[in-house]
Amino acid sequence: MKDFLKMFLASILGFIVASVILSCIAAFCMMGFIAVVANQTNKSTSIPKESLLVVDLSSIKEIETDSPFDNFLGSNRERSLTLTEAIRSIRYAAENPRIEGIYLTSAMPEAGLASIDELRRALKEFKESGKFIVSYADQYSQKGYYLASVANEIYLNPQGAVELDGMYVSNVFYKNALEKFGVTMQVFKVGTYKGAVEPFLLDKLSEPNRAQITSFTSELWSNMLQGISQERNIALDSLSRLVDRAPMFLSQQELVDTKLVDKLCYEREVIKMFEDEYGIDEDHFVTLNQVYNSEHRYDNSGDGTVKVLYAEGEITSGVEFGTITEALVDRLLDVADDDDIDAVVLRVNSPGGSSYVSDQIWDAVRYTKSKKPIVVSMGDYAASGGYYISCASNYIFAEPSTITGSIGIFGLFPNFAGTAQKFSVTEDGVKTAKYADFGNMFRPMTDEERALMQAHIERGYDTFLSRVAEGRKLEKSQVDLVAQGRVWTGKQALARHLVDELGGLDEAIAKAAELANIENPSVWYESSRQDKFSNIMDSYLSESSDKVVNNILTEEEIEALKKARIMRSTTGVQARLLYDIQF
Repeated sequence: MKDFLKMFLASILGFIVASVILSCIAAFCMMGFIAVVANQTNKSTSIPKESLLVVDLSSIKEIETDSPFDNFLGSNRERSLTLTEAIRSIRYAAENPRIEGIYLTSAMPEAGLASIDELRRALKEFKESGKFIVSYADQYSQKGYYLASVANEIYLNPQGAVELDGMYVSNVFYKNALEKFGVTMQVFKVGTYKGAVEPFLLDKLSEPNRAQITSFTSELWSNMLQGISQERNIALDSLSRLVDRAPMFLSQQELVDTKLVDKLCYEREVIKMFEDEYGIDEDHFVTLNQVYNSEHRYDNSGDGTVKVLYAEGEITSGVEFGTITEALVDRLLDVADDDDIDAVVLRVNSPGGSSYVSDQIWDAVRYTKSKKPIVVSMGDYAASGGYYISCASNYIFAEPSTITGSIGIFGLFPNFAGTAQKFSVTEDGVKTAKYADFGNMFRPMTDEERALMQAHIERGYDTFLSRVAEGRKLEKSQVDLVAQGRVWTGKQALARHLVDELGGLDEAIAKAAELANIENPSVWYESSRQDKFSNIMDSYLSESSDKVVNNILTEEEIEALKKARIMRSTTGVQARLLYDIQF
């Protein structure tokens, strides 16, 4: 009995001690959590005098995806700024007398060309304020060099290179390969230029598709060359001839002689140059985050509110991270009915996708417009379904290099009858109505079924034209002339009344405020992450999976898997763009 009592008391004591310890740990974690969140939300950074802003734009995203727990859980990295935050930080820096100039280190930015144009415009405004920009890289990618061309001085590693070789747009054609496996694709489309279906019908580009690709790539490339020519003071024809010499393979001294770069040096020499010529040592180097945190204020004192929503990725049904789903409908309806929000900006960066989901979002945009002004800001892509969800807005902005248009739809339905035959697989069943097995993948469609599907696709295209005509205040026949699945740049789309003005997100915000009669707007930006716990898990799981994938697969294998995923997602009725555009 005595032993039992000892054990009982010891158990109680152990339970109490364990509870205290666990409570302390929980309290510590909670305090850490609160401190980190407060630090991330409210911290303000002091910028020292005679500072140099180090700008690295290699991982700029449209919307925030980092967790506020990064520092707490052991990550020392700074939170990645969004495209909007980066641009605003550069503009803050132009106005801050403590910042002398910019040290640009974005040799290989991942952003799309339209995003690069927005960033480039902000850097040009910085330089026009009278401050300097110096760029250095071990090697410049084409987009990186285009961005760096606004700098006063471009420095390159003595063993470095400049990639400036033009644009390449391609399709991978699956028709012959699928036939070897006994698979045929049953294709339905409307639009002379709807090239997304060609990989399943042809073994090379059709002439209309080749013509439209030539048109928009020539426009994009011309804009890029003109920008470089202007900033580097190189005659346009000379620059074109230089590109055809493949600068990537020129000697480093030739890059200097042709004025593509100003000086060959190592990074340590650049750092020393800042100290010798400008009196700025590394202790006075500041980041975009520091500038943003020092200048940004959560000021809700304006006379009205503009809410920025993001439509980023493929348009799909269901829940999939990094895509646009029916959830955007709910977000639009919420802001439409929110009396605290006076105007909306929808930032669209999408190649399209599901025709059905696109229509649901279109209706939500239309409903929002009935309640308050809604302005669309197009990013790198706003094509097909991406344009579908944009056309009901009050006003549309695009960058000159935005890929848009592609007004058309298609349907892809695989037939595995040949595959089944190759492997002696049979299928049999019972149906209670004529079309009960419509879409059966183990047989080809009948002529009647094909007629039904084609009529369905054509009604969808007619609906698309009607949506655009209504939103853009055009005749349906006018829309059809610029539709047919044809792809346009933002600049080309402006000339065809598909967009209203060239400009970025800030211009769209200003227009939304103007339409809502707001002189001094407060701007609320949507975060991509709502649930904090999910935020943490998604961030770290994504990071871990990326590391695993990158350790197992090569870049080429990862790219092949991406293309396979796109191929899988294009079955059914789609309003989307399908091009591999390499800058």
